This record gives sequence, C-alpha cells and structure tokens, in this order.
Amino acid sequence: HHPGIPIFHEGMKYWSCCQRKTTEFQQFLDQEGCDLGHCTWTRADGKEGVVRCRYDWHQTASHVTVAIYAKKYDPAVSSIDINPIRLKAHIFFPQEKGSFDLDIELQGLVSVEQSTCGMFGTKVEIKMKKAESGSWSKLEIPRVIESKPSEEEIKLEDSDSKVDALDLDDLDLTPQKFQLSDDARTAKYL
Repeated sequence: HHPGIPIFHEGMKYWSCCQRKTTEFQQFLDQEGCDLGHCTWTRADGKEGVVRCRYDWHQTASHVTVAIYAKKYDPAVSSIDINPIRLKAHIFFPQEKGSFDLDIELQGLVSVEQSTCGMFGTKVEIKMKKAESGSWSKLEIPRVIESKPSEEEIKLEDSDSKVDALDLDDLDLTPQKFQLSDDARTAKYL
C-alpha cells in the first residue's frame, strides 16, 4: 500500500511517499505499494471514538421529521430522547466502537406523546408532532459559544482602562499675552 497521499500536478500523477511519477492514470493505479502493512476497518480494542453521521430535516404543516443517516448501528444500545424543546440522539456503532451524538434545542415546541421514532437499516427517523402551528425557519436554535478573552486582549483592556491622574488645580489657566520676538517685529507692528 501507499502510506502517502495521491498528488495530481501539471499532468503528473504520483504518490507523496514514493515519488514514482507517471502521466497515465492506469499506470498510476497499477503502481505497486511502497510499504507493507495490513488494513484494519475497525478501531483497536479499548479505543472508542466519535462517528460522524449526516442528518437532515423537513417539515409539514403538523410534523417535523429528522432523519439521521447511519448504517450498521445497534438499535438495542442506541437511544432517542425528546422533550418539548430538545432532541437528543445517541447512535452506537459496534464495529467502529464509537457513537454519534446529537443534542439540539428545537426551534419550536413539540408534543412528546404524539411523536414517533423509527430505526431502519440505513437511517433513524424521528417524527415529531408540532405543539404549535406554524413554520420553522430552522430545526434548531444556534448555541451561543462565549469565548474567553486571550491574555493579549486582557492586557489591552487593562492598559486602556488605566487613566493618568490629572488634577485640574495643577493647571495654570490664567490668560497670557504673547509678545513677538525682536527679530519678528517690524516697523509696521511697533
């Protein structure tokens, strides 16, 4: 196999690991690997991870349907939890030793008692009955993530907030009459 990545540049096709360049695509595909090893399609024991799944939603006048596209998940371990304002989904994949978690705050209210969930071979479909009539512009309310200010921003704020102390009593506000220097005087101004 090739541990590197394929590179296609100015008509040349090659792997980043072995640099055997060719212009023909079939010759590129037929190149022998430059490394020996074996391929694993599952995670090693004890290493659980996050599985990425695609999900989509649509609505009718009375229902909102969320479809999570997933293959080879375990419905016995997976769970769907809903309440009137939140949807939580935990889909477990035994072969990948990982799971997909979805936790969203819904745009509108749903009736939990009239909602259903179906776990099929290629997807999980959650059909939620709207508690209020109306169209949803989005499925979820976006979460506001507050970022902590960096040390540089804190230093800038501290330096801006420090004001030099100035006592108005120390200022000399008496009117002064200015005189021209001898070189600047002309007969016209005498």
